[in-house]
Amino acid sequence: MKAIRLAVSIFLLMALPFCGKNPVDPNDEIQPKLVFGMINTTIGAQGLYTMNLDGSELIPVAVEGDTVVFPGHWGDNYVIGKSSAPSLVEYPLWSPNGEKIVCQLMWAFEGYVIMIMNADGSDKHVLWQVSSAARRPRWSPEGDKILFWRSGLAGAVFATGIVDASGENDRDFKIAGEAPDIFEDDTLWFHADYQWGPTDSQIFATARVNKRPESGHVVGEWPENEVYSLNSITGTIEQRITQNNIDEEGFRLSPDGQYVAFKRGKYGQANNFFIISLENGEVTEIPCDNTVDAFWNWSNDSKKIVFAKDPDPYRNADLYLYVVDIDQPDKLTKLTPFMAREPDLFIPKD
Repeated sequence: MKAIRLAVSIFLLMALPFCGKNPVDPNDEIQPKLVFGMINTTIGAQGLYTMNLDGSELIPVAVEGDTVVFPGHWGDNYVIGKSSAPSLVEYPLWSPNGEKIVCQLMWAFEGYVIMIMNADGSDKHVLWQVSSAARRPRWSPEGDKILFWRSGLAGAVFATGIVDASGENDRDFKIAGEAPDIFEDDTLWFHADYQWGPTDSQIFATARVNKRPESGHVVGEWPENEVYSLNSITGTIEQRITQNNIDEEGFRLSPDGQYVAFKRGKYGQANNFFIISLENGEVTEIPCDNTVDAFWNWSNDSKKIVFAKDPDPYRNADLYLYVVDIDQPDKLTKLTPFMAREPDLFIPKD
C-alpha cells in the first residue's frame, strides 16, 4: 500500500502541469471530486481512485491488499486480490451526500457483491445479506436504498433487486401487469438497466415493443427503445417519457429529473450523446466522435456529464476521462492523462 501511494504521489507531480492548475489549498472550500476505476497499473494498483476535478489529490480508495468486512467468508474479512480468484472492483458511485461510495466487487469467478465504503476508502463492507449475485448498484435519491442487477451463471441478468443501504430488506422489483419474458405482439419488453427517478418513489427504464415475424418484425433488427417511468413500490407503468424512432441506449436520468441523457443511434451503428429536456422535448447533441464507453454519469447537480472515451475516433480502446457542461455541449474537457473508466462526479452544494 505504501508503494502504491508513493507511485501516486510521484505521478501527481507529473500530472499537475497537464491539469494547468496548482494543488488545492486545504483551506479552500471542498472541491468537486471524481471517483473512477483505473484500467492499467501505470500509476498504482488497479482498482478505484478518487481525484479532485482539477486533477489534484489522486487517492487510491479500493485497491489490491485492502481489507473488506465480509461476514462468513475468510474469517469475516476479505482481502482484495488476495483471498480468492482475481478481484475486480467496478462501477463506483457517490452517495447523494458525497460521504460514501458504492461499487461492485467481483470476489471470485462470477461472484458479484455490493460493497460500500466511506469517501476516503475506510470502512469497506459487503452487503452480504443480498440473496444472489449483485451487480451495477445505484443509490436511491435519498441514499437509503440501492437498486441493482441480480445475475446468474456467466453474468446473465435475471432480475432487478432493491435493498436497504444497511443490507436489510432485499426484494425484487417487478413490473406489474407486464411479462417481459414473453415475446408477444405489442408486448413491452423492459431492459435490465433500471434507474432511479428524482425521488425514491420512481424508477425509470427503457423498453421496446416486440413484434412477431408475422407482424412485420424482421429477425435481426432491434425495435427502438423508449424511456418509461414506473412506480418503485407497485411496479406500475406511469408514463412514456420519450417519443421517437431511435434507440435510447444506456440512458441516465439527471438527478433533478429535468433531463434524460443517452447514447443514440440505430442498432449496429455508432452512438453519440444526446440530452432531451423532459419539459419541452428539446434535444441537444454532445459530439464525442462515437467513442464513448458504456458506463457514464451525471454530476449530482445535474449540470455536467462525466464519461470515458478514446480520443481516437477510429479506435475506442484507450479510454480517458472527460467532462462536459450541458450548457456548453461542444466543449469536452479531458480530465486524465492516464487511462481510466466508469467515472462519477460529486459537486458540493454551495
